[in-house]
Amino acid sequence: MKQPLILLLMANLLLDGCGHYSESTTQLDDRGHLLLTGRWEGTELAIDGQAPVPLLPMDPATTKRTFEIPTGKHRVVITQQGRVLVDRSLFFTSQTTTEVHVP
Repeated sequence: MKQPLILLLMANLLLDGCGHYSESTTQLDDRGHLLLTGRWEGTELAIDGQAPVPLLPMDPATTKRTFEIPTGKHRVVITQQGRVLVDRSLFFTSQTTTEVHVP
């Protein structure tokens, strides 16, 4: 009589141990992306009035280039030899890409 009761209790414990509930949260990266297309080679990129960064080609066949930008509103200025090609205020959101075409 004891043996079937012990086996029943053991089986119940094993089955109770199989049930598992888990919850997790995934935090998104708080950055957006700026995608430059067109003729950006030889230009300079300035964001929010900071010192401009020269844009050199990574690959001669590349016509696109991506930069990570913190979320929020930013002023993007692209110049070439002192001439302003692009001057825009853009709002970047998390995990999205904003495309800017450089003429």
